Amino acid sequence: MIRLAFGLLALLWMTTPAMATNSYFLPGDAFFHVTLTAEMLKNLEEQSAPYVVDYSLQDTYPFVFCGYAGYRRAEVAGLNKAFVANLK
Repeated sequence: MIRLAFGLLALLWMTTPAMATNSYFLPGDAFFHVTLTAEMLKNLEEQSAPYVVDYSLQDTYPFVFCGYAGYRRAEVAGLNKAFVANLK
């Protein structure tokens, strides 16, 4: 019985917690994170309404079980050519 208890205690002691994140936008999130780059500006200039932007994955956590649930792209209907030109 003591060996069994010691074995279970040793297994529980050696396990580490696993963290998890949802990497993409989920309804109810506070904002849709976008990183503005020169390439993205060029793509926006070539597009017409509705504009499509990609979600920017900010942090990469090694040894974390990152889920890829959610939305990767968003259509932004409120943008216009003048607004996109001002982003430069």
